[in-house]
Amino acid sequence: MKLLHVTILVVTIWAAGLIALSRRIPHNPVYRVKQNLPKEPKPFITPEPFPKKPHSSIYPQRLVFAGLVRNAGTVPFLKRLEHEGSFFKEYRIVLLESGSTDDTKEHLEAAMKRNPRIAVQFDPPLPAIQGSSLKPDVFRYRRMAQLRNRLLGLIDMADDEFLIMVDMDHLNVQGLASCFERDDWDAVCAAGWTKDRKLPYDAVAYRLLDPKDDNKLNESPSLRQQDMLFTHTRPEWTQVSSAFGGMAVYRNGPALKNAMYSDNTTSCEHCGFHWFFDRVFLNPHLRIQRNE
Repeated sequence: MKLLHVTILVVTIWAAGLIALSRRIPHNPVYRVKQNLPKEPKPFITPEPFPKKPHSSIYPQRLVFAGLVRNAGTVPFLKRLEHEGSFFKEYRIVLLESGSTDDTKEHLEAAMKRNPRIAVQFDPPLPAIQGSSLKPDVFRYRRMAQLRNRLLGLIDMADDEFLIMVDMDHLNVQGLASCFERDDWDAVCAAGWTKDRKLPYDAVAYRLLDPKDDNKLNESPSLRQQDMLFTHTRPEWTQVSSAFGGMAVYRNGPALKNAMYSDNTTSCEHCGFHWFFDRVFLNPHLRIQRNE
């Protein structure tokens, strides 16, 4: 009988250990990607039709959308931003166009005449770098950093405004208002999805809060995207070191005033920019759908 009691005690301790281990697994990126994840993310809500008449604002925040534009044609995402902004107390859109070779400029000029909330700076393309030995990705990160710093220089923000940095080559945005349901953040990044809405994207900007955990995602090319699938589909926000996904919302304060993009970076320009912010989150309810 004594032996039976000892056996039961050992089995109970062993089972308790397994339960405790299973509860810790979701916090480890290498293990949590092996859990039973949904085969497909929840589908986008069908975008609401654009209102035919102006409607009163619902949310009290004041927003500044800011983005880079090049060869965007009719810039279809612009009207989607106008639609989203119309639900807030005030909004304006500041764009930097540089180097377009199609009819983008004409469409942007027409947009400014149609909506006084839209302001566009037309800049010549950045000068070519002769004899550069930089890898193509690094070259692009540095060029984007230069352009984004130019864009930041165009924006004179009021104290109660939020900056929303956005890529203009997207189709849809959903859940912007969810970012303002809590206020314990300095930056909130979107969960970006591919055009078919099946896979998360923008892994180059995605960095976990703990560098040791983030380094584990480099053990296999698929681990980072698998971890993104976990953070993009769970209902809770995830605190990260960096992310973007096509859109990020920034609280106006000392961090944003001091932040800048590094034009000497060897990684995605957003990673260095988010170094200035203490509380960066990925919000799975803020969803962006790519155009390609």
